[in-house]
Formats: sequence, structure tokens, C-alpha cells
Amino acid sequence: MKKLLPFACLFLVLSACQPSSYLDQIYNEGAYKNQYKGLVGDESISPQEVFLINYAIVRQRPFYGYELTDKSFREILELAKGFEKNGMGVANEFTFNGQEDFLDMKITNEGIGMVRKKNSDSKMLKILKFECVFQNKSDQDVALESCSFLLKDPFGQHLTTLGYEINCQIEAGESLKAFFLVEGRHLRNNLNFGSPRQIPYLGIEILFPTIEIVSGGNTVVTSNTSAYNLCNFDGQRAEPFEQYSYRERFGKDNPGLSENNDKVEKINFGNAHFIIEDDDQPINASELGRRQ
Repeated sequence: MKKLLPFACLFLVLSACQPSSYLDQIYNEGAYKNQYKGLVGDESISPQEVFLINYAIVRQRPFYGYELTDKSFREILELAKGFEKNGMGVANEFTFNGQEDFLDMKITNEGIGMVRKKNSDSKMLKILKFECVFQNKSDQDVALESCSFLLKDPFGQHLTTLGYEINCQIEAGESLKAFFLVEGRHLRNNLNFGSPRQIPYLGIEILFPTIEIVSGGNTVVTSNTSAYNLCNFDGQRAEPFEQYSYRERFGKDNPGLSENNDKVEKINFGNAHFIIEDDDQPINASELGRRQ
């Protein structure tokens, strides 16, 4: 027994010398650049956990009702896991004004893509790609004039509303497969709006696979549909004719969501579907957009 005692002591000493997980470090806003590198470099922390920690820091606003001061990264991770599973406890409200029961939609998030910047031969822009199959379940031909989509982040919060002009006929019982894009910098601008800190460590493309895309509404015509073309997108991706800007909605300097920085119960984001103005020049979606 006495012979084993030195080995037991040595084991205890070595155990005490083992570095603790970086999750036990306390978040420090001023030192976060180096702390982020520490999180990434800790093999015991998965990339998904690093993402959740970082995203909880990116998303933090007083009106969401949580603070980061004096919290360890382990506590922030648990907070983020709760948000991912249950949401942030802040309801997102919309006015829905363009739903059609006879039009089924199957939306697929296709992830990151690249397109050339307009008026540039070399500069490429990161985009989120997605597609939608519109199935006409009715017994009559219809025309899809426009459609809108709501994009939600992994915590269930609104990222943007996008409106696309289509102007395509869908025959009775048939479907239309359409392809869409939104520029990553638009999503980044909305995500960063109102942030009390600069967090440069979330490459917006990392967020793309986690984004949920749902219908915000459609404008569908059921009469004189022969005036609309049958469309084949043929590799083209439609660009939004309108996209939700947090800066325009909530003001330049103040998100305008909570006067006293208290947690809010809900945020009203207005119309879920963008209506095309009557004086807009019609655009056929199969003739616009950009190729990848």
C-alpha cells in the first residue's frame, strides 16, 4: 500500500496540472478576439459548439433579455443550446396578406453560392441559394406574379423578408421550379444592425446551412392567365425586387424595439409578403437574375 502512495500522489499532481476546458473561461468582450481563437483551438469543443457560442454573442441585444457579463463560455453555450431548441422567447409578428391554399410549396435551402458582382469582371459575392417548387393543386391554370420568403436564424429569429417578381403561368395540376438568391452582405447587415459590439468572427456563409426558409405569401392570378408565359429558369436565379432592411425599418441609430433596453415580448416585422406596385414595369423571372 505504501508503495502505491507515491504513484497516487503523482496522479493527483498530474491531474491538477491538466488544463481545464476553455469553456470555463469567462467571456471578456475586449479580449474576445483571442478568446475566440482559444475556443477554436480547444479540441474538446466541437465546431458546432463554437458556432453556437459565437452566435449567442453576435445575437445579444438588451431587448432579447440576456446579458454576457461575467458568464463563462460554458454558460453561454447552455444558453445558446436553449435558444436553438426553444427559441429566444421573443415572438416575431407578421401581417400575412398573400396565402393561397391551392398552391403547394416545397422550399430547399441549397447553401452557399458565388456570383459576379454587377459591373465587375472579377469580384465575386457570396450568396445564399434556394429553390422552390410551386405545385398548382387546382383544376385551373394560374399565374404566379410574385412570392415572398421569410428567413429565420437557428434561434428562430427573423433575418429578412425577401420579395421576388415571377410572372409565370402554372398550368392546372402542374408545377414550376424556381431558383432564388440573396446576397450574403444583406443578411450580414441585418444581423449586425443594432449590435453593441463588432464581432468579425462569424463568416456569414457559416450561417447559411442553419437558415430556415418559409413562405411569406404569394400573389396569384386566376383570370386571363394566358397573358403569362410558361417559364423555364434554365440555371437563372431570381434576385429580390425588395428585401427587408432593419436600418430602414427601425431607424439609423436605434433599433427602436425597447425604450429602456428591457426585454420585449414581441417584434412586429410588418408585411410577410411584398406587393408589387401597379406602376412597376412587369418582369418575367425567367428572363432575369444571375448565373452562378
